[in-house]
Amino acid sequence: METKHTAETESALEFYDGYLSLWNDKITHKDFLREIILFCFANHVVEELHEIAFSAKYVTGLHRVLIDAVNNPEVKDTSSIEHDLSTNLQKVIDKLGKLLKTAPEKLQLSFAELTAMTPEAFQAFFALLVDFDFLKQYFNLLMREAETSEGK
Repeated sequence: METKHTAETESALEFYDGYLSLWNDKITHKDFLREIILFCFANHVVEELHEIAFSAKYVTGLHRVLIDAVNNPEVKDTSSIEHDLSTNLQKVIDKLGKLLKTAPEKLQLSFAELTAMTPEAFQAFFALLVDFDFLKQYFNLLMREAETSEGK
């Protein structure tokens, strides 16, 4: 995709490069994330991206809790965790869908493929959630750095 270089594009690419510099070997959906970051910076909706990353981090955490609970013989009922996971997973899908409603068609199609109701698509979408989890960690790092520099 040819990207018109604007101040927003430069900021987005700098942000993306910083994100990759920390987790390049762990990120699965690099191209999708690059395009969504470019879209969010260009359309001044980075806060929505941050909210999605926060929600995705919560979902991946719930998933870890569920796996631990299922593997723990002392835990008899995981239905509340499963319900919370399902509800919050749908919220992430809805937030991403709403955000991408005005995105370029290629980005919308990629999102549609990731949210198709197949086991492969679910696995790929969950990998995207993990990528967003790392994105949330990067947002947190940037906020800590900003707070530190303000305190000097």
